[in-house]
Parts: sequence; structure tokens; C-alpha cells
Amino acid sequence: MKKVSLFLGVLLLLLPLALLSQQSEQETLIVNLGQSRELVPGFAIGKVILGNPSICDFKTLNQRRTLLLTSKSVGSTNLIVYDQTEKIRVEYLIKVIQDISIMKSDMQKLFADIEGLKISEQRGKITLEGKIFNVDDYIFIMKTIAGNPNVINKLRLDEETMKKLGEKITETIGIDEITFKILRDKIMLEGEVISDAEMKKAEIIAETYAPGLIINAITVNPQKKGFIQAPHVHIATQIVSMTRRAAQQIGIRWLPTGTLGVDPSKSIQVGGGMGPLKEITGIVSGLLPKLDLLYTEGEAQQLSTATMVTRSGTSAHQNMGGGEIPIPVPQAGGAIGIEYKEYGFIVDATPIVSKTSDAVDVAIKAQVVAIGPQIAGAPSIIKNEINTNVTVNSGDSIVLAGLVSDEFQKSVQGLPGLSKIPILSSFFSSKGTQREQKEIYITLTPTILPAGAGSDKEKESLEKLKKKLKVKEKIQDK
Repeated sequence: MKKVSLFLGVLLLLLPLALLSQQSEQETLIVNLGQSRELVPGFAIGKVILGNPSICDFKTLNQRRTLLLTSKSVGSTNLIVYDQTEKIRVEYLIKVIQDISIMKSDMQKLFADIEGLKISEQRGKITLEGKIFNVDDYIFIMKTIAGNPNVINKLRLDEETMKKLGEKITETIGIDEITFKILRDKIMLEGEVISDAEMKKAEIIAETYAPGLIINAITVNPQKKGFIQAPHVHIATQIVSMTRRAAQQIGIRWLPTGTLGVDPSKSIQVGGGMGPLKEITGIVSGLLPKLDLLYTEGEAQQLSTATMVTRSGTSAHQNMGGGEIPIPVPQAGGAIGIEYKEYGFIVDATPIVSKTSDAVDVAIKAQVVAIGPQIAGAPSIIKNEINTNVTVNSGDSIVLAGLVSDEFQKSVQGLPGLSKIPILSSFFSSKGTQREQKEIYITLTPTILPAGAGSDKEKESLEKLKKKLKVKEKIQDK
């Protein structure tokens, strides 16, 4: 019994050492913010686990022999790399820092052609000084340094440039009632708007173009004479896989190529043959309950669904089942910047409500974007798109067919990046004749909302506007 206890004791002492010998080696890597770094671990890379993707992102290159790290924000994170036998081979502690001297050098290269700009380093921060004479130069500088706590802005504008900047701001805001005045070194915005959301939109745009230079004298007056508040439109969007026979059953009226608006006398029918389906647009009434019935009968499958709410005349954007991919972009001096590209099913819709009926005219741009093979160390983009303009009654539906054409399918089938788009990977996972008999359709159902609806959605759209106007982690081309 004592021998057994002694053996177990020795085993317990040796176990941590055995486990320690199997642990991966940890390396510390320093990456400057805004730059990328390639790692060649010396083995075929398997699974990769990243602790905090908001600090740093990665992608594999060269048949999974190389890791490309892309810094996104200051901080630290862990990166664990497995080989293809699922064994941990190396662990990195990645520290993203902002080297002021490098940032100064990058800015000097980026802003080299801007007249009147002086860049200096003082007490660990970059100071921008001087008088700028070109409004586009000023806006470019403001967007590049937006949100950077290590940059002190002491730039000034001459009076003529201030006027051009004011014109640019009011043009971007796009509300005729908003005007501006120059008060010494400030731009004062004036006028009346009909909602807090419109005033907030004006503030966001103005502060993005001219931070610290804006005096907001805009007032909100919902009862202002002559104002007609644009109605909100709810757009229900679905991506559906169904047979052409099912598409015939639900009564889609296909519009001839080039036909705009609803004209049933000119509508055509798509047969049930197996030839390639071209890009085509159709309309149908009572679509949603008809689709529910097809789902239960197995004639159709709902691949994705989303909703958008926007004002009449305002564009709404939706990315269904996709995301953004960082693409390395070479910059001056050998630096590598990052440009983000969307992939997935992307729908942009601009509804305009008729003043005399409940009809809605919808301008639509629908895209399917897939991540293609590597070209010169960066992923390529494969896409197809449909642009159309259709008028339907509120509650009726628009159907887009042929976006995922035979040609597109041949281009993307088997690509590793396809797994990033669940809609496509799910569609292609069906084998044999069953998949061959089905097509992907996008449906949009615009419905005019009662007055006063949609305020919460307006808040969401303002948040999206803030993100859109902010410069992402990339150096913009001038």
C-alpha cells in the first residue's frame, strides 16, 4: 500500500512537468497601429484562436503557411496557432502600440502635398498647425485624424475656404432649410427642421467635417408651415430558395427587361425548364402567406430575413448573411493600410411614396459578393448585381431572380471563403438534382407606415451614420 501511495505521489509531481512540456511556446510581438505584419511559423497552419479581434485581425496566406496580422486598435491580445493535427504549436502575445514617430512620418507622407500644413511632435503627441487653403484637403485631414487622442488640431482656415466648407456641410446634410454663416473662425448653422432626428443628423455631419468649428443654431419646429413630414416605409426582405414551378404557383408577374413600374399587360411568365435563369424582376400580391405555405410543403426554403425602416426618399442599406473583410492596400513608404470590403447579400433600397396613392416606387441595388482566391497576397472579390426601379402598391412584393446566376455559381463553388456566407454555403450544400431545380430569389415587401411610426429606427440609422462617417482603420487614398 505504501509503494502504491509513493508511486502516486511521484506521478502527481511529474504530471505538471509533463503538461508543461506539451505547452506551446509564447512569443511577444509588437505591431504598430495602422500597420500589418506577416508571420511564418514554419508549419502548415490549422485552427487559429484570437482573443480580441477588436485589437488585431488575421488571415492565412500561401496555402496556410503564413499569417497576416492587421492591427486595429491599441491594446494586447493572445493568438493561439494550431497545426493541422490540432496540436497547439505556438502562442503569441500581440501588443498593438501607437509609435508617435512612425505616426508623424506617415502623416508627413500622407499630407505631403497639402499647402500650409505644419506637423510637429510635442510631448508625445502630434500637433497639426497652419492655415489650410483647400476645403477638400481640410476634410481629408479631419477624417484621417478623427477620434485619434494623440493628435492636437490647431489648424486654421482662410475665409474663402470656410465658406466652401460651409457649402460642403449643408450640401451633405441635404436639408434645404439649413443654411450657414461665417462668424470669425466658426461656422454657424441656422434654420428650422421638423424633428430632433434631422437636427442630430446635421450635427453629426457638421462635426465630422469641421470638429470644433460648428455653432449649432438649428431649431426644431414640427408644425412649421409648408413642411410635409415624409412617411416611413417598412421593407421586409427575404432570401428564398425555391423551384421555378413554385415561383409560377405564387403568381409572380415577371417584368420584361428594361420595364419600370407595374404594367401587368407587359408581364411575362418564366417557364419551368432547366435553362439558366437571367437577371429579372417581378411583382406579386400577398407574397408572405404564400411563401409560408411553400415552406411547409418543402417547395421553398427561407435562407435569410431582415427588415429595414426608412423615410420616403431616403436610402436603406442591409447586409444579409455577410460582413466585412480587411484587404491590405500598399501605401507610400512601404506601409500597408487596410481597406474594408463588404461581402454577402447586400441590398440598398430607396422608396418614394406617391403623393396621390398608396403606391411606392423603389430603386433597388442588390448584390451578391463572395471572397475569391488570393491575388498578389490579397483576397479577390467576385460579385454579381441587379439594379432596378419598380413601383408597387403598399404591401405588395418585388421579386428579384437570377442574382445567383449559373455563371456566378461556377465562379464561387468550392472557394474556401464561401463558408463566410452561410446563405450560399447552405444553398450549395444540397446535392444532386434537387439543388439544380431551385433558384435563389430576393423579395422586398414595402409597406407605408402610419404617421409617427419609425422613430426608434431613425435613432438606429443615426448610429449607422456615425459609424459610416468615421474613418475605419485604414489610410484613405487622397
